Amino acid sequence: MARCRTLEEYSILIGRISSNVRNGIPLEPAADAAVQECIRNGILKDFLIKHRSEVVGMLLEEFDMDEYIKMERRDSYEDGHEDGLAMGLAEGLAEGLAEGKRLEQLHVVHNMFQKSIPAENCANLLNENTDFVNSVYSLCQAHPDWSDEDIYNALKGI
Repeated sequence: MARCRTLEEYSILIGRISSNVRNGIPLEPAADAAVQECIRNGILKDFLIKHRSEVVGMLLEEFDMDEYIKMERRDSYEDGHEDGLAMGLAEGLAEGLAEGKRLEQLHVVHNMFQKSIPAENCANLLNENTDFVNSVYSLCQAHPDWSDEDIYNALKGI
């Protein structure tokens, strides 16, 4: 995630919305407050200023997991491609794609944990390895303040 600032900032926005909802704020005011806070703190500032109403509206609509996964894969591919140009196309592309895919998977699993979706359901919905999902869930439970990047780095050591 260190290589993809946009993804990191998006994770911050989603985390702030989730935190607001966990604190008892209804979704619409929680999303609006998180967007305002992110703008004040320079997180996705230009994008949120320009597209604020669309962002809040999108967050309030039903979440389309398949579309979300496709979007994340496309972004991960683009990140891998950009890194590949700097490192040497073949090596960088393979490494960037693998890391981007794993970060994408981890991000989705982390979000499902935050929405209290059981690990088994998460693994089934994502057609993901149960051991991976359980590892992410365990780290999320043990370290609720960790970012996706913290969890990713911890999993690299396993």
